[in-house]
Amino acid sequence: MASSSLAAASHHHFFPSRPLPSPKPSLNCPRHLSCALGAAARRTSQAELRPESKNAAALSAELRRLARGGRLPSALSLLDHLSHRGVPATASAFAALLSACRSLPHARQIHAHLRVHGLDSNEFLLARLVELYLALGARDDARRVLDELPRASSFSWNALLHGHVRRGRGEAGAAVSNGFAEMRAAGADANEYTYGCVLKSISGSAAPSMAMATATHAMLIKNAFAGAAGMLMTGLMDVYFKCGKVKPAVRVFEEMPERDVVAWGAVIAGFAHKGMKREALEHFRGMVDDGVKVNSVVLTSVVPVIGELRARKLGREIHAFVLKKFQDRKDVANIQAGLVDMYCKCGDMVSGRRVFYRTKKRNVVSWTALMSGYASNGRPDQALRSMLLSNRRPDAVAISRMLCACSDTRASKLGKELHGQALKLCMESLPLVGAGLVSMYGTCRDLKAAQRVFNRIESKGSLTCTAIIEAYAINQRHKEALDLFAWMLSKRFVPNNATFNVVLRICEAAGLHDEALQIFNSMVQDYNLEASEQNFDCIIRLLTSADRISEARRFSDLKATLFDLSSPSLNCEQQ
Repeated sequence: MASSSLAAASHHHFFPSRPLPSPKPSLNCPRHLSCALGAAARRTSQAELRPESKNAAALSAELRRLARGGRLPSALSLLDHLSHRGVPATASAFAALLSACRSLPHARQIHAHLRVHGLDSNEFLLARLVELYLALGARDDARRVLDELPRASSFSWNALLHGHVRRGRGEAGAAVSNGFAEMRAAGADANEYTYGCVLKSISGSAAPSMAMATATHAMLIKNAFAGAAGMLMTGLMDVYFKCGKVKPAVRVFEEMPERDVVAWGAVIAGFAHKGMKREALEHFRGMVDDGVKVNSVVLTSVVPVIGELRARKLGREIHAFVLKKFQDRKDVANIQAGLVDMYCKCGDMVSGRRVFYRTKKRNVVSWTALMSGYASNGRPDQALRSMLLSNRRPDAVAISRMLCACSDTRASKLGKELHGQALKLCMESLPLVGAGLVSMYGTCRDLKAAQRVFNRIESKGSLTCTAIIEAYAINQRHKEALDLFAWMLSKRFVPNNATFNVVLRICEAAGLHDEALQIFNSMVQDYNLEASEQNFDCIIRLLTSADRISEARRFSDLKATLFDLSSPSLNCEQQ
């Protein structure tokens, strides 16, 4: 009897002829149904469940409204009632629920309801569920959804790959690679979206795999995507640049039948990232000559290059172009910050200040550009004064750049003032600021202060370890510097190119030939880092000084091959 009265109350709750008080379930009703009704009474008001919502379509519309309005718990309460009453919800309602979901328990609850409502074979919804599970870190749940499909199509596999890419963690590259291999083994056809995910996973990796890049390129050619899909070719070009391979990146760019602003922007950014400033500028000119419309992304890449090359005349032309075309754009503030930085690097502080003070919305980027400009032009005192007068909290980049300008015994007093400001702003323990302080004290020959700062940095890493190693090296304490490098490796801090540059210079200064070779090989083989021309030059000089001429010539030839240079003259007989 209690159950029938409860069912009647539930019916009137959703299909009322007149307003009813909140139902109070009997003690004899099933526990799960009692909890569901009680939750609905608490969470869902009569206004949310309107009297006119008397059919499945209207109730599904109510589900969508609640989900899109950020009322997912209320929507799930309503869904519970629909499931208990056997009222079907539409696929569009479930799509809205999946879009609004932010927690794993809710995701699993929606998944269970998909089965109840007979939508567990809807590939669109299951693909959305796969992406949701991956976004919430539930890889096993995502995989189970895919495995439950009788035959997963490329649509579902793409959802898996895209979910791994969006997750963006260290294992994403391997996860995408494995998923792609399984997809091919399952006989699903890879499309443009598939290859786009694969390329993003490679370029987003901490150590992009050249082997994976070339294999993907070969598959694009085999499946007739090469040259036809502009976005894929742009992604492939970006991958090659990230792998440090300029020639194949340029070849991909030149083979593109049509080059849009995205492709031009990618090649310019790639050259800029590699430090090939003149090539970046040449391609920017080529883009303009081709009549391609310049956008803010391209300007953000090319303006710093102009500053590095001190091409002030071209910088003024770009400035005039920005005033004409971008003055009213929302993203103009970052472009103007780049112009401030460009003028400062060209030594034109007057123009840099003028752009800065004419910027309507000055942000931390523009303030950092101005203060860095003062610092790089030998006026760190003015940078500090501007910082104190600005009433703006400088970021770690601004403090770090000012500290770089204080790396001189004559500026040690100002460096200590900056240290005081860093302490006041609670920035001393930040890796970027901490490394700057260590470098500043090391250059100012105050090794004890450098060590004290290093000891206080809580989150040590490659940046801070490199700074303390270099501080000891500057002070001719080579043995201690190499001991610190060994300590860094023992703590599993991953050295980068800057670390190896410092350590190889230490080996050269100390005449440690064998140690330098061992470190060079470790850099290339163990850490998959690309040796620079300076690294090769260091090894060549060390081997030559040790009268190991044949080895020196081998490194010289290898350098010429890798960097496409004429082999530098190495007069072994005279040496």
